Amino acid sequence: SADEKLGLLYVPLGNQTPDQLGAGRSANVEKFSSSITALDLNSGQVRWVRQTVHHDLWDMDVPAQPTLVD
Repeated sequence: SADEKLGLLYVPLGNQTPDQLGAGRSANVEKFSSSITALDLNSGQVRWVRQTVHHDLWDMDVPAQPTLVD
């Protein structure tokens, strides 16, 4: 999903492997696991990250793009 007014692209991200164990994930990988990440439309830089499930071992990631409501 994209919000041209705010200049943001919202990207849903899944949980990182290994799904059931979760061992060996770096802090950077954990930060983006099971999250909605907002990217700047012009630069592509990360503006913010909202993780829906911390250290997701249950495959409860974000399966589709967010719906934007005006």
